[in-house]
Amino acid sequence: MRKRIPPISIATSELPVSNVWAVVFSFESGHFFIEDLCSAIKKNFQSFEAAAGEDWQIIGIFRSAQEAADAAATW
Repeated sequence: MRKRIPPISIATSELPVSNVWAVVFSFESGHFFIEDLCSAIKKNFQSFEAAAGEDWQIIGIFRSAQEAADAAATW
């Protein structure tokens, strides 16, 4: 049994936002995506603003794309 990775890496609090990665879940497609945090926030805001279409939710924040991918793989 794999140990679940916490959704927020402690190391992210020490990094600039532009260097942080997010795991984003698409309710429409049912898939996880790995994106830089700024892009993920923009996508989430656009879906909220449209109040329709694809619903994106940021479910994890990590210090690297690889760490985010590893977390998504265990979820």
